[in-house]
Amino acid sequence: MEMVVSKHFIICFFLLIPFFGYAQENILKRKISFEAENLPLEQMLLGIANVGDFSFSYNPQIIQGDSLINLKVVDANISAILDHVFHGTVVYKVSGNHLILLRDKPEKVNENRKYSVSGYVYDAKTGERLSSTTIYDVYTLTSTLTDEYGFYTLNLTSKYEEFGLAYIKSDFVDTLVLVQSADRKIDIRLRPKWSQAELSVKEPQLQSSIKPLDNISMVQKFVPNDQFIRTKNIDVIEQRTAQISLIPKIGTNLKMSGSIENSFSLNVFAGYSAGVRVMEIGGLMNINKRNVTGFQAAGLSNIVGGRTKGVQLAGISNNNLGSLHGLQAAGISNMVVDTIRGVQLSGISNFLQGGMKGWQIAGISNITTKNVDGIQISGISNFAKGDVDVMQVGGIINMGRNVNGVQLAGIINAATGKIGGAQLAGIGNFASEVKAGQLSGIINIATKQVGGVQIAGIVNYGKEIRGSQLALLNISDTVSGLPIGFISFVRKGYRSVEISGDEIFYANLLLKTGVRKFYNIFTGGLVPKENIKTWGFGYGFGFEKPIGKKFHHSYDFTSNWISEGDKPFGTLNLLNKLSINFAYQWGKRTSLFLGPSINVHLSEWINSDTGEFLSAIAPYTLNTTVIGDTQMQLWVGGQFGIRF
Repeated sequence: MEMVVSKHFIICFFLLIPFFGYAQENILKRKISFEAENLPLEQMLLGIANVGDFSFSYNPQIIQGDSLINLKVVDANISAILDHVFHGTVVYKVSGNHLILLRDKPEKVNENRKYSVSGYVYDAKTGERLSSTTIYDVYTLTSTLTDEYGFYTLNLTSKYEEFGLAYIKSDFVDTLVLVQSADRKIDIRLRPKWSQAELSVKEPQLQSSIKPLDNISMVQKFVPNDQFIRTKNIDVIEQRTAQISLIPKIGTNLKMSGSIENSFSLNVFAGYSAGVRVMEIGGLMNINKRNVTGFQAAGLSNIVGGRTKGVQLAGISNNNLGSLHGLQAAGISNMVVDTIRGVQLSGISNFLQGGMKGWQIAGISNITTKNVDGIQISGISNFAKGDVDVMQVGGIINMGRNVNGVQLAGIINAATGKIGGAQLAGIGNFASEVKAGQLSGIINIATKQVGGVQIAGIVNYGKEIRGSQLALLNISDTVSGLPIGFISFVRKGYRSVEISGDEIFYANLLLKTGVRKFYNIFTGGLVPKENIKTWGFGYGFGFEKPIGKKFHHSYDFTSNWISEGDKPFGTLNLLNKLSINFAYQWGKRTSLFLGPSINVHLSEWINSDTGEFLSAIAPYTLNTTVIGDTQMQLWVGGQFGIRF
């Protein structure tokens, strides 16, 4: 291998064990405390690097290593310390976890000259040639990649007497060489980084918040593969004030755009950068490998590999692989693969693969795979795999684990855990436990406890109801309030069968179900003669109260449809009764009872020829009143029987 670079132009090589999350901002803005008294500059730089947890690379020619330095700083930025030491004569660039020191203004030649550097890149350990290695000029960012045989050619145009070439490949130690402006053939051997198994001291593994973008189909269409390779080899090498690009590979940052952070970025059609710190505008698309801070807007889509702080607007979609702090708004969809502190607003859907503190508002659906510490509002559906702290409002369906506030849906609410407030839905509510109540048009289900009221058009089910139920059918284990409905079944409540006789029907059968404070009554009665022509059935409700240990009294309100003689079945013949019963507890579940009753009989059974009312059900009357075609009869009766 021919080596034409003189010894004093080879920059110091440093072993680098990088952590993926480090960027230029992290190194230059890291704050350290350091003190040096008459310490050689070279040793001082080594001490700063150790405290700041990074490595320096520099040309010994621009550093007077034996000069003595006095320095005392407390909680100061790395950049401020170096500005003080070098008085602004050195330029700082970052490559991985290296801080590269370069001359501020390399000496110029008379005119721009074209140079060519070529050679091979080898694995220093195995001797194999390395493909897809990035080689770039640290001044102009002109770059190239080695081919499948490890060969490269880099054509440069420069007006300086020297240029710096960086040789970088993932999993290998970064190497930087300063070359005098002339055609050169340079072969480089890159040393592999030490693996964790080879280190005598195990280094902690840091989790990166930056996700690769190269698997996103839309990014693949806009960003050439060779730019992906460059950015895979190099994290962030520089921060610039502004850039302009037409498409990712055509712009002021050239093909190294994916490794440069910009304060301001303008992408005529589409752009690809390491990140943005103030503002980015894209005609079609903005693509950022790392973080975005400030304002970002695109005609079609924004795609960010790291976190976003500020406002992100897109005509179609936003796709964030990191966290969002601020506002994200899109015409169709938003996606965040981390956490949100702020607002997601979209015309169709919001997707969050993480937790949220704030709002999700979508025309169709919101989806969150973890907790929602805020509110979800959508035209159709909301889904939270975790807990919802405040509210879910959906046009059709809401789903969550624990909802500490309210679920409101046009059709269905479902929570696998607790509802801290209420559930309101047009059709059904489903939850494990509800603190305040459930209100729906058809069905409410709580598999454990309801702290307040259940109200449904058809069915309520709850294991433990600490309030009341109101529906056509109520089912529960226990109810502390009133289960009000056509049928109420309480497993640990009140159920009884009564056999009794009264002045009308000698044989009555009554079924009672619910709780003692309010139960439903199903009745049937007949006159047991050989040719039975008088019988009836009915429904009612009642309540029972104890009088001491053995005695209790009850009040039953029933309404019975009476079939009498040859009366047509559809003709009104209704017996309404208030029964007051006094019972004696005889055994564990058996009671004997008797008591008076007040009867009101309504009948429209009339002889059409004579106009005479034909019903003879009343044994006697205290009062008879005729209103139109209806006869009302009033009398006092009584009943006695046995209750099981």
